[in-house]
Amino acid sequence: MPTNTTFDPSNTSLFEKAKLNKDAHGICATVTAGAVTNLDFTLTDDMLVTGGVFLCSGGAQGDFVNFQVVHPIAGVLNQFITNWYIDPSTIRQETTKSNYPAKLPAGLILRVSYTSTGTSNVWIAINYDLEKVLV
Repeated sequence: MPTNTTFDPSNTSLFEKAKLNKDAHGICATVTAGAVTNLDFTLTDDMLVTGGVFLCSGGAQGDFVNFQVVHPIAGVLNQFITNWYIDPSTIRQETTKSNYPAKLPAGLILRVSYTSTGTSNVWIAINYDLEKVLV
C-alpha cells in the first residue's frame, strides 16, 4: 500500500513507468427512483486521477451528478463536477479527460453523488482512470 509518496507530476507528459502503475477501477450501484445515492470508492494507495467514464442506464431528464473528493472524517474536500446533467438518450455520459493529474493520498474517497428525479431506478457506474504512485 504505497502512501506518503513524493512523485507528483504536474502534467501527464511527465509520467514515468518506474514511478507509476496503471490501476484503473470500476464500480457500480443502483439509484432508487427519486433519491440521492452516493457511489464511493476509497483509495487504498496514493493515486493520480486523470479522468474516467461515467455510465448511466435508466436516467431521467433532470437527473444530475456531483463528483467529489471526500475525507472520511472531515467530509467533502473538493467538488470538481457540479450539477452535471445526465443525457437520458445514452448510457455513456461524456466527461473530459485531464492532462493535469490530481494526486490524492490513500484513505480519501472518490464519490459520485447521483440525484434521481425520475420514477424508475437508475443503474450507474464509473470507470476511474487511475495511476498508483510507487515512489
